[in-house]
Amino acid sequence: MTESIDAVRAGDRKRAGELALSAYLEGFEPIEPALTASDRTLMERIEGLMGEYRAAVQGETADALSERVQVLDGLLKATRFAADLFRDIDGKLRPSQEWGLEVTDEAGTVVSKFVSARRKRNKDASCQSIAAAGIRKPAANASA
Repeated sequence: MTESIDAVRAGDRKRAGELALSAYLEGFEPIEPALTASDRTLMERIEGLMGEYRAAVQGETADALSERVQVLDGLLKATRFAADLFRDIDGKLRPSQEWGLEVTDEAGTVVSKFVSARRKRNKDASCQSIAAAGIRKPAANASA
C-alpha cells in the first residue's frame, strides 16, 4: 500500500488504484478464508477498510492515505501475531477445553477475538485454518 501512496504523490492515481488493488489481492485475500473461520467480524472490518482505502486513493491526499495504511497495518499485524500464537499451541489444546484469546491495540480496543468451544476432534478448526493460510510472524520490532 505504501507504493500506492508513492504513486499518489507522483500524481498517478490510476497506478495508485492498481497498486491498492494488488495489495488487497496479494496481501489480504490469501488469509481471508482463515480469518473468516476464526473471526468473521475482524475479516469484514479489514475488508471494508481495504475497500475504503482503494476508493480513497482516487481523491485523498497522500498524508490521509498514510493514516489509513497505519490503521490497516496495525490490524493485520495483530491478526498475524494472534495466528502465530495459535500455530505455536496447535495440538496442545484438549477436546474438553474451552479457551479464548483477545488481541487489543495500545488503547485496549479489541481488534481480534478468537474463541474455541468444545469439539470432538483434538485440534480446533480455526487453528488449523489459520496455520494452513501460512500467516507469518510480524517483524521483531512490530507491535500488536
